[in-house]
Amino acid sequence: MSKNRRNGRGRETPPPKAEKKKVEPFPLGIGAMMRLGFEGLRREPVAMLVGALLPVLGTMPLLVPAAMAFDDDRVSAGVTFTMTALVLGGALAYPWCHYALRAAREEPLELAEPFREWIRFFPMLVASFWFWAGMLLAFQFRILGGLPAVAITMAYAFFGFVVDERHDQGGLKALGTSVRIGDGRRFALLALVCLYSVVGFVVFLLAASAAVGVGLTGAAASAVVAVMMTPFIAFTLVAWASLFDVLRRDLVDAW
Repeated sequence: MSKNRRNGRGRETPPPKAEKKKVEPFPLGIGAMMRLGFEGLRREPVAMLVGALLPVLGTMPLLVPAAMAFDDDRVSAGVTFTMTALVLGGALAYPWCHYALRAAREEPLELAEPFREWIRFFPMLVASFWFWAGMLLAFQFRILGGLPAVAITMAYAFFGFVVDERHDQGGLKALGTSVRIGDGRRFALLALVCLYSVVGFVVFLLAASAAVGVGLTGAAASAVVAVMMTPFIAFTLVAWASLFDVLRRDLVDAW
């Protein structure tokens, strides 16, 4: 049946034109996001440093033997130690995410608060395990470069903030909510992940060059690089916490 209708003169009236869908701008620009990251880090430097200490100190006993294993060409042992450290570090980053969210919101911050909610470390552990399991799987597809890893980071970038914000959600559900928060913003988030990855890689190269320049190698160099990378990671956390706050407002049914 024709969708056109006949008017009083017997002529067919064309169907109404569909309205063009307006493309909404991304709610937080890159410049604003970076500015909020720097401001939050400047506002709460002690809290962000304390938040970094837990995952750094907690994973160092695993990262040191991992570096030694790689030096001895024991790749399997090195990968096992490294992945265990990454999963554990993700769980121990819960206070760091908590502090970053408070710093981004300019809310009063108490260092002991996340440790009173120690039960939240378990959802973080579950989410961290599946996140890094996905990353390990992504790295198997080397022919695609780093695109699978970037896609996983883009999808699950907010799970730490979800765990802190939603005490009724477990680790797997937090990962799912993180995916839903980015719905409709995939390409913009992809660009942001790529940008921060490139900047982070440059910072890593500078830190590694500095460590090698003073004659450090192996575990000692890894420790120095980790310490030098901490301010950049803290800045990134606050910046993404600011973005999380903006994007989650559109996800009414998940809150």
